[in-house]
Amino acid sequence: MTDRETFENVRTWISEIEKYSQSNVCKILVGNKCDLESQRSVTTEEGRDFAAQFNMPFLETSAR
Repeated sequence: MTDRETFENVRTWISEIEKYSQSNVCKILVGNKCDLESQRSVTTEEGRDFAAQFNMPFLETSAR
């Protein structure tokens, strides 16, 4: 949730998953470091909206 560039690369990773995996593979989008609110560059809403485009669940977590 703190790295905009990583978030923007998720679309590429999803393309790779779709290209190289079975069609019924389960995908979930996990936003990490949600505890670092002052460093946040991706909103919860952005994460949810992005995941919805690909019919994936979305959740946030902290590695702490």
